Amino acid sequence: MLPALRQITRGLRRNRGLTAVMVLGLAAGITLWQLSSLTVRQQVAAPPRDPPSLFAVGLVRQPGVKATLPDQPAIHLLVDTLLSPRDAAALALPALASRIGMTAAARLAAAPGQRDPEDVQARFLNRSLFEMFARTFRYGGPFVDGAAEVVLDDRQNREWFGGRDSVGETVRIGGRRFRIAGVLALEPRILTWDTFIQRPEGLLLPMEWLGPLRPWPNPAGPSDDVGRIFRDPASAEDTYVRLWVEVPQEAREPYQRALDAYVAANGQRRPAILSARLVPHPEWDAATSRPEGIYAIFRAMGILILAGCALNLVRIAMVLFAAGSLELGIRRAMGESRRQVLGRQLRDAAAVGAVAGVIGLFLLAASVPLFNSLIPWRPVTFLLDARAAMACLGAGPAVAVLAALYPAWRFSRLAPATLLRRQ
Repeated sequence: MLPALRQITRGLRRNRGLTAVMVLGLAAGITLWQLSSLTVRQQVAAPPRDPPSLFAVGLVRQPGVKATLPDQPAIHLLVDTLLSPRDAAALALPALASRIGMTAAARLAAAPGQRDPEDVQARFLNRSLFEMFARTFRYGGPFVDGAAEVVLDDRQNREWFGGRDSVGETVRIGGRRFRIAGVLALEPRILTWDTFIQRPEGLLLPMEWLGPLRPWPNPAGPSDDVGRIFRDPASAEDTYVRLWVEVPQEAREPYQRALDAYVAANGQRRPAILSARLVPHPEWDAATSRPEGIYAIFRAMGILILAGCALNLVRIAMVLFAAGSLELGIRRAMGESRRQVLGRQLRDAAAVGAVAGVIGLFLLAASVPLFNSLIPWRPVTFLLDARAAMACLGAGPAVAVLAALYPAWRFSRLAPATLLRRQ
């Protein structure tokens, strides 16, 4: 093993300039490829605890605002599952659902301690959603429903407290003080409680504080009087709450009958409610969890850049092997077989790729903050999981060997006299 490593090191040091170009070029390609792959993976929602039993409640309303929306099933699914608070409360049926959770997004002015308030993407939700969506905690645990407590995600905790255990610290929101009950653990994929928004939610609050803190609902569905939520919440039609329920198999038909009865009993409503149904989470996930098109283009660019680096390695390998043709000719003249020559050259290429993979992994960690500064509304977290590590460390040798295969085969087929004449 050690003699082989010494031979590889000696061969690479013989042409340090070309070797450095190969290593750095391949490392850059691996970095951009993995950065694009990392961004796409982290834009996909982490799965809930039990997707087959998880449903969103949807109400199809009379066409109005939706008539101007694009005719896309995903858009209409998003609008149909946005409910007014009174509809969400009426359709949460504890007798038929094993778990119930409501959630709504908002933007709040919040700050830790005595710092100046800043605009924070927040989410109101019930405690049960932490278990329904299988969220794990780094520090502490979920808040108590109705309590003056909040939960931070890992990113917000790093921004405000440097990543330390902040349980017990206070956060100011609208003149009120909230105790931090827990900090969510870092996830390899983005945390999403219903749909993607401009920024991931860093601040999670009990659903009971949605009214007292009075965030603007920003309705996405039809309403006869936008803003009535502040004057007369009991009759408002503003739609901004999502209702998630876990329904056992035997309770799904009774739940659907209850939804149909609710539609029939509210025929006088304006905008009119036309129908209601339980939306299975797999259907929801298929329609809403796809990364935006720009990320798919970015991933394709990363693959193309890596392919371009591989093609460039072919040219450099031709020059590198030509520069060492004298040694190859001497080895062939001394009886080394073509297979041995081919194996030696591919082994050197694999060593170059292995070094490039390690460097690419470090460059990936360093490039994530730069990427986040360019696209701050969708930050990416560098998380060294087994998939990313194996991709970086495995892609380097694989790409280098594939790129060197043709040049190595070509030079291994040449006769010793031909190799010596090249000098």
